[in-house]
Amino acid sequence: MLSFTFILGQIPMTNLSSILTAMMALLAVLNKNISAPLAGFALAFSNTIIFDLLLLVRELVSLEQAMVGLERVKEYSDLSQEPPDFIEPRPELDR
Repeated sequence: MLSFTFILGQIPMTNLSSILTAMMALLAVLNKNISAPLAGFALAFSNTIIFDLLLLVRELVSLEQAMVGLERVKEYSDLSQEPPDFIEPRPELDR
């Protein structure tokens, strides 16, 4: 099941890929020095770059989550120890 934050995180990357692909296509059409095979290669390569950027973002998020986990472990290890539930020897009851 996809989470809401995962879906929201994907929207800007798809927008970025659309903009980059449109810019590459516009550049390929407007520039007369670019041949058809080179234009096709540029368009295919622009999609590959966006996929690599998406993987990089996912890896950075995973690294950040791991570092947060390590910070929590360090904080919990520095906490002072609670007193024990029972103190031995037990004090005598005053009756």
